[in-house]
Order: sequence, then structure tokens, then C-alpha cells
Amino acid sequence: MKFEWFSTLVLVFLGLSLSAYGVSVKICTYTDTSCSSNEQCVEGDNGSCLTVSAENTSEEYGARAECTDSDDPSGVLALFPNTDCSGSVIIDAVVDGFCSVVNPLSGSNFFVRFECQADVCFSAYSSVRMSDGETKRVQDVEVGDSVESVDSRGRRTFSEVYLVQHEGKASATTLRQIHYSTVDGRGSGAITLSGAHMLRSAKEEDAFVSAKSIEKGSTIFVVLQDDMEATEALVTGVSSVRHPVRNIHTMNDRIVVDGVVASSTTELVPFSVARLLLAPLKLLYKIGLHKVVTHIDAHAHELAKTSTGRKVLSRL
Repeated sequence: MKFEWFSTLVLVFLGLSLSAYGVSVKICTYTDTSCSSNEQCVEGDNGSCLTVSAENTSEEYGARAECTDSDDPSGVLALFPNTDCSGSVIIDAVVDGFCSVVNPLSGSNFFVRFECQADVCFSAYSSVRMSDGETKRVQDVEVGDSVESVDSRGRRTFSEVYLVQHEGKASATTLRQIHYSTVDGRGSGAITLSGAHMLRSAKEEDAFVSAKSIEKGSTIFVVLQDDMEATEALVTGVSSVRHPVRNIHTMNDRIVVDGVVASSTTELVPFSVARLLLAPLKLLYKIGLHKVVTHIDAHAHELAKTSTGRKVLSRL
């Protein structure tokens, strides 16, 4: 029992800000058999009851997706006649990623597809700029590398990497690809990351919003190749892709990935709180105990999958 409580404290005070641990779901409806026309989507927590509707019907339905808790989650979806997920199931066991027809008792037929999304940070194929001028894919970044970042005022700097997560995992997961164009018209691009990761929403203060809340027209901040500070950009579109993932933790908890200013932490706790929680891990790294940092990270991830860990996370 004492060890269980000790492990729980490790999870709460050291592990929470390392990554989001959870799985979220995205449920979309369509009007065609290929699930490509008149898309309407909702996103929410794994196992929650979400309200869905389709372009060709005025009816609303309850939908609940149950996904496995892993870095490459999969699951099934059930659709109900009532928005509180009560009543006889209309369709059950729709498999993650497949386009399935819905035949409601009233209203027009429509099609549904859902995705299980692991909250596990950046695409392994994304790029970061190094202090020596080199550009690396996220999957090639190592502990001790100095990667592009910004300070609290949005000025360009570089920060040392003290932890790389999800190394060696080649399986793909569903991520958001956020396309942008700078307000001054000097640059454009896209960043690929999980919905729980955070992007900077103000230039001269540490304000961040989750990627899942970003939509067309949202403001983010980017650092162009030759600039010395962040510049404002508008989101021009959001799409979904499946890529392997990695996450990079820097000593100042900020990083520029694919040219976009992001945090090294996720939405599970506020950025300022995450910085405090991660201070002990940075201290361990600075005194040469980087293997201990990696061990704590692995322990926190395993604990999060236990009944105790899930109970703690559910109360946040």
C-alpha cells in the first residue's frame, strides 16, 4: 500500500506534465460511402458520450467510443438514438478507421467513422532546427542536443534536450496537421502533433492553447528561418494524418517544431504548473542522472495505465 501511494505521488508530482497519458476520440459523420463528403466531427474523452449529427438529417444521436489505452490505440463505437447514450443501440462495434453506414429508425441514412487518438505529442517526421544550423527530424533528436526554442518574450533562443519520449516506437497514430500562413505573408507551413499538445497563442507571454482547440482562423506563432523572434500566423486549415510519434522535453519547456512555437508539455496541467513539476527532473539531468529521468518517465507511463493511476488522472 505504501509503495502504491509513493508511486501515485511520483505520477502526480513528476509525471503529469511529461505527457497526457490519455486517449481521446474523434467521431465524424458523412453523407457518402467513402466518408469524404459533408464531414461533421466532434472530439472528446475516451468512453464519453458525445452528440453527433449528419448534414442530411436534423436528428441528433449519442455516440460512445471505447479505445484501448496505448500509444497506438484502437477501439469500437456504439451509436444510440438519444444524446445521453440511452436507448437501444442503433449500430455497434464500428471499428476504428472504418466507414460504416447508419440506418436510423427515422431520418436519412448517413455514414460514420471514428478515430482513437493517443495524446502523445509530435510527429516523428516533424523537423526542428539545431543550434549548429542543422535541421533534424524529431525522431533523430537526442538527449543533449540544443534545439530551437523561444524565451518567455517570444525571442528566438536554443534550449537543451533532457528527455526524449516514445523512442523506438514505429507504430502510427492519428495526429492533427495544422496549416498556417504568416500574417505578413512571408511564410507558410504546417505542424503535425497530437490534440493535447499546446501551441503558443501570444507573442510576449507564455500563453498556450491545445492543438485540439485550433481551427481555421486561429492565431498561432511561428519563427521563420532568419528571424530572431516569433511572428503571428493564421491557421489556414486542419487535417488528420497517421504518423509515428516522439516528444522532446527542453530545459525551458518550449520548442519550435516545423517552425511553430509549441510547449514541451501537454494540456493536462497549466504550462506554469508543469514547469514547476518538471524542475526536479531537470535538476537530476543537470547533475548527470539523465538515466534516472528516463526511468521516472517510464515508471509514470506504466503507472498511468494501472487502476490507481487512472483513478488519479480521472480526478484532474
